[in-house]
Formats: sequence, structure tokens, C-alpha cells
Amino acid sequence: MGISYRCDPATGVSIEVWHGAVSLDVARLHVEQLAKDPEWAASRRIITDLRGLEPDSRPTADQIKGLGDAFLQQLAYLVSDAKWSVIADEAFAEALVFGEQIRHEVRRMIVFSNLVTACVWLGVEPDDVRPVIEDLRRQMVEWPAS
Repeated sequence: MGISYRCDPATGVSIEVWHGAVSLDVARLHVEQLAKDPEWAASRRIITDLRGLEPDSRPTADQIKGLGDAFLQQLAYLVSDAKWSVIADEAFAEALVFGEQIRHEVRRMIVFSNLVTACVWLGVEPDDVRPVIEDLRRQMVEWPAS
């Protein structure tokens, strides 16, 4: 399916959802897209939901390094002071490795296993975030990229 996101400039919250099959090329394009989006750059609180990622899309160590390098080159300076919650289940270990790779530039990224804890840490209401995640996921399922 892919990666979809939404930013709310009024609250400074960005929510992104990774769902289905996500290739390394798609992930790199996503990084490029975020780098060009001033609303994402203004986000001070970021939620990344990896719970819908297909098991076969879990990245290898080399892919994590490549994506981490792309992130550091294009995005780290934009969100170095942001709080970032990553919600992961099957990809928990990979998310931790990615976080360690970017830790020197992005110090406030934490990987969680559930939405509620991730939201508490960010200071956002889970009931405000949950419908956005569901809507982003539904849109990817209904209108997959061609």
C-alpha cells in the first residue's frame, strides 16, 4: 500500500501511517516528500504508526542504515527538537535500530508498542489521533497508489 500522513499546523502534530507493503524506494520517496512539506517541518510532535506494515516489508539492517542516512541528510535538522512517537509491533526491533541510528540528531524519538502510551508521552489525546490513523489507513486501502 504505502505511506500516508497528515499534518495539523494548529496543534503542531503530524501523523503518518505505514501500511501494507512498503519498499525501500517508497520510504525514501516519503522522506523526500516530507523534506518539501513546510507543515511537516513545523510539526513539533510526530506520530508514526508502523503497526500495519507487512512482515515482508520489515527492513534489513542495510536498508535501515540507508533510510537513516537519507533521514539524517534531509530531515533531521527540521525536527531535531520535536517529540516523536513511533508505534510498532512486529517492526519494533527495526524501529529501535532506526532510532539509535538517528539518535545523535533526533534525541526525542521513542518506540512504543501501543497508541495510548505513545500519545501520553506526546501530550495528545488518543481519541483525537485514532480517527486520523484509521482514516489514513482506510484511504490507502481504498485508493492504493498506482
